[in-house]
Amino acid sequence: MATQIVQPSTQQKTPAGFTLYTAENAPEASRDTLKSIQKMFGGALPNLFAVLAGSPALLAANMATMQQLSHISLSEVEKRIVDLAVSHQNTCDYCVAAHTFLSRSLPQNPIEAVGSGRSIADPKLESLRNFAVEMVKTSGRPDAATKANFSQVLQLRTVSGSHSAPDCQEPAELYQQSGRDAH
Repeated sequence: MATQIVQPSTQQKTPAGFTLYTAENAPEASRDTLKSIQKMFGGALPNLFAVLAGSPALLAANMATMQQLSHISLSEVEKRIVDLAVSHQNTCDYCVAAHTFLSRSLPQNPIEAVGSGRSIADPKLESLRNFAVEMVKTSGRPDAATKANFSQVLQLRTVSGSHSAPDCQEPAELYQQSGRDAH
């Protein structure tokens, strides 16, 4: 069965031309998911999800991946350190902003440090940050010494998070939706 992609002409678009959907005008199969995402982001809808909503299958796949990654045996701080280190290394200001927002209930010193590319005082978290950066720099192929210090599960989790959002170089426009800034 083909996925229906609705492209209304009056919709907002990203600079690259991707349509930005809302929970009200997205394809029916995306609407409930978008509402859940808005709750997760305190009422805001990050544009990554607003764009993916045009394809209910892609939106569902993204959410399923996020759900499965949440089960990996890292603490919430460690997960965000990996996400932020990957986002910073990819120079995705949009992703850094989104992951920082999702980290608002966590200790802010390591979050702020990794989000700005600085070292973390905690040696364990700094080692994790360095590992995530190395995984991005080497496209998931770190040297044997680096690889030996981290499990295959963590290596795969880091690689799975090393993607970029559509238009991630336009962070303000991507994170704003209908005039609301989610920072």
